Amino acid sequence: PGRFAWGNFTFLASGATSKAAQAGSAAQAAVSAVRLVGGGVTGARTVFEGERGFFGLYARDAAAAERFQSSLEDLGTRWYLAEAAFKGLPCCHFLHPFVEAVAELNLGPGGHERLQRLTCHVPTRQEHVIAVPWERKQSPERADEARWSLPYVVALQAVRGQVDLDDFVGEPDPEVVRFAQRVTWEPWPDSGYPARFPAKLEAAWDDGSRQLVRIPDVDGNGSRPWDATRVIAKFRDNCAAAGVDPASMDSVTEAIVNAAQPDLAAVRRLAGRA
Repeated sequence: PGRFAWGNFTFLASGATSKAAQAGSAAQAAVSAVRLVGGGVTGARTVFEGERGFFGLYARDAAAAERFQSSLEDLGTRWYLAEAAFKGLPCCHFLHPFVEAVAELNLGPGGHERLQRLTCHVPTRQEHVIAVPWERKQSPERADEARWSLPYVVALQAVRGQVDLDDFVGEPDPEVVRFAQRVTWEPWPDSGYPARFPAKLEAAWDDGSRQLVRIPDVDGNGSRPWDATRVIAKFRDNCAAAGVDPASMDSVTEAIVNAAQPDLAAVRRLAGRA
């Protein structure tokens, strides 16, 4: 419960799986709040900025309430979803540009064996999520823990040529773990993060040559947005992984994407089938 309430990263210390439920827990709380309001329950109007509100108890920031108030000025008129970064891979968002950088090496089958070392330049403040402690990141205890492992996910792309949902089920792949020992990292203080999610990767080949790959921002971010086709394809892939039939996928796509007024009841029906 503490993890859901705070939205923190303590799960990383032991590789706990609660992170997968965090976003859903927040959404569930929002739905519950709406239902309570519908039932006549009232709440404090200054729950955030009041003297005994959230900011006063936890933020220890005298200016927090004022900033919060200014953020409400465009409430209901500006929608931030269009600026959100869609995720193309089932792992930590910080890792996506590094996977893309490895893909640009064009290794092909067995090509990873020609690599002596891969050095990842990690944007400062990302390291505690994807790189520390390094020894555990190189040898995660479970495959699902590897979702936040820079060396393991980089090795996945190098060895298998792709990163899929099934790669994070069961036990870590011994071949991937072995290659992860060739991956190193360095801090990157002037990367542009958090405005961007970039990656810089240096490959050292067995012939002594070196190759530097830069990814300016993660695919799917505001500077590299997805079109509707890719978003729908990602939705269908997720549905297929959950065992949803194609007819239900089509129904929800039609109700949400092609309707003047989205039919949220279609989403509820889909959730009931999943």
